[in-house]
Amino acid sequence: MPSITNILRLSNVFAPLVVSILLIIFAAFDIMHHIAMADAYNHILTETSVFFLGFLVNLYFVHRAVQEIEFLKLERQKTKEGLHRAIEEQLQTWELSPSEVEIAFLVLKGLTNKEIAEVRSTSESTVRLQCSAVYKKSKLNSRSELAAYFLEDIL
Repeated sequence: MPSITNILRLSNVFAPLVVSILLIIFAAFDIMHHIAMADAYNHILTETSVFFLGFLVNLYFVHRAVQEIEFLKLERQKTKEGLHRAIEEQLQTWELSPSEVEIAFLVLKGLTNKEIAEVRSTSESTVRLQCSAVYKKSKLNSRSELAAYFLEDIL
C-alpha cells in the first residue's frame, strides 16, 4: 500500500501532466475550429505555437513522471532489502540453522506448512519440526507471534 507521502509525490507529477494533456486537446480542437472557420492566419499560427509549446511541456511532465516512478521503485527496493537484512540478522542472533532460516522466511511470507513442504521438497512433518525449532529458539509460540515480532515496529 503506497504511503501518503508517495501518493502526494505522484500527484505533484501526474496532476500537471493531466492538465497539460487536457490543454493540448483543447488547443487542438480550437485550432481545427479556427481552420474550419477560415480565421486569420496569425491567430491560427499563434494557437499552433501554443499547442506545440504545450506538447513540449507535456513531454517534460512525462519525463518527470517516469523519473519519479523510478525513484519510488528504488526506494521500495532499498526498504525491502533493509527489512530482509534486519530479519536475517535477528534470525542469526537466534542461532537458527540455514534450513530453519529458510523455514522462518517462508512462514513470514505466509506459506502454510504444506506449501513450505512442497517448495522445499520435504514432508509436512519435517516442516512442522523445523517450525517448532524456530519457535523454541526464538522463544515465540506460533507463526503469528513470529510475524508479529517483525511487524510490530513497522506498523
